[in-house]
Amino acid sequence: MIQESMARGDFRNLSGADKPLNKFEYNPYADPMTHNLNRILFDNGYQPPWVVTQRDIRETIAEIRNELLEERARLGDPLAPKEQSKWEQLCESAEGDLVKLNKTVDNYNLIVPMLNMQMVHFSLSREIDRAVKGAHQHRLDQQREREKRSERGGRKRKKDPTQ
Repeated sequence: MIQESMARGDFRNLSGADKPLNKFEYNPYADPMTHNLNRILFDNGYQPPWVVTQRDIRETIAEIRNELLEERARLGDPLAPKEQSKWEQLCESAEGDLVKLNKTVDNYNLIVPMLNMQMVHFSLSREIDRAVKGAHQHRLDQQREREKRSERGGRKRKKDPTQ
């Protein structure tokens, strides 16, 4: 039946007709059937659980860091007692989030196929230090930007002949 269809020319209009097959990487240590199966799974959007877990960990820590940084930048320095209380509440919340995240890191480390891809636990004190330093740098950058704008505004006024 296939031979008859080929003789009639039913397969000539296919996109890959009369072209060589796409070459794929050859791994002499991998079974060709396993390689083809993995390629098919990858081409159809499948991701191994450890890849999905790794992405989730990175997204979660980015959210925690961003929340700490934004709140610390908003509160400013030095902290008044009311602001100190808010900051401590946020740090306690972040600590709970980090405990959950570190459990996810433990599970990830059990399923990741390569030892060098394992992750270490996230530390609350390191994340707080990062947020404090980042907020300080953010305030310095804002101050420099304001100074630049005021200098540009001052120069424009001097050039104005009506004054």
